[in-house]
Amino acid sequence: MTDYSDPATADEFATRQDAGDAARNAQRQRHAEPTGGLAAPIRALATASLPPQDRSLPATLCTSAGEVGLETADSHTRPDSDRLGRLLEPVATSVVLLEGYVRLRLALVAGADGGDHDARIQTADATPEWLSVLLEHVRFPADRDAVLLASDHLHAGAYATVADAPLPAERQLELYRLLTEGSSALARRFLLLSDAALVDERRGAIDSAAVEATLAETAGALGAAVVGAPTETRTALRTYSHAVMTALTSRTSVASDTDLRSRAARILAGEAETPAGTAPCDGADSVGPAVESHLERARGALESLADAVVTTGSDSTPLDRLERATRLPFSG
Repeated sequence: MTDYSDPATADEFATRQDAGDAARNAQRQRHAEPTGGLAAPIRALATASLPPQDRSLPATLCTSAGEVGLETADSHTRPDSDRLGRLLEPVATSVVLLEGYVRLRLALVAGADGGDHDARIQTADATPEWLSVLLEHVRFPADRDAVLLASDHLHAGAYATVADAPLPAERQLELYRLLTEGSSALARRFLLLSDAALVDERRGAIDSAAVEATLAETAGALGAAVVGAPTETRTALRTYSHAVMTALTSRTSVASDTDLRSRAARILAGEAETPAGTAPCDGADSVGPAVESHLERARGALESLADAVVTTGSDSTPLDRLERATRLPFSG
């Protein structure tokens, strides 16, 4: 067994650590510009599809899943809190790239018939801002191939970026498996949407909730896997992520100026806390029964997580923020 108390061995280990850090910094630099090297029209599409990471709900779900999963992972193998950020950063970036891929493919479905694209994607917020931005860059059918190329580039980038996580080979392999699982599920969802668009003579709105929920579930699974969370925790985090995203994309109450997903992302990141002494309204009266059923599913997942997570006494734990995200975006 290596004796790390020996000064020479410790120096050698520190040198290897520094070299590893330098390699990771180089990888991070390469992925800091995920659209680099693309032709200008394709780069414009790819760039327009990518949300800021701190406003991406799937990315914050991934990070939150890692933070909660850390509390339930085996104490002998789980990373320390200082290392957690380095592990989660590339995986959350991978999720953002996957989200860009999803947005481009949804825009492709929305523009399939060359008709009123803005009306084709049905969400809680009418036409989502990201779709409007994308459609400023796209003219169907002329740009169809460019959209496909941009989305394929981001999809490949999501896989490449996972390699940046400084994890053992076995756990990296697990992340690739989950990413492949999620990609396959997304492909099936897109196929269903495309088929629905082809047979719908009225060209009604396309419900993107199932696609976005699949992306969110994949993000939650990746975050939990990074820290080696046990099976029960992973299942609960997947269920929570899927349910919250479905509730947010299915909500049919009066749309507000605030994008519900961005608000939920800020809550999960701890940026939109309830002022001290103010009791938030539950919001149940402002949502329909379908949305409430999804929220109940999310709360059920939280109950199972609460049994496994040791509370620290802090008023803003990751688990607390997961709970707030089932209430505050749906309040008044």
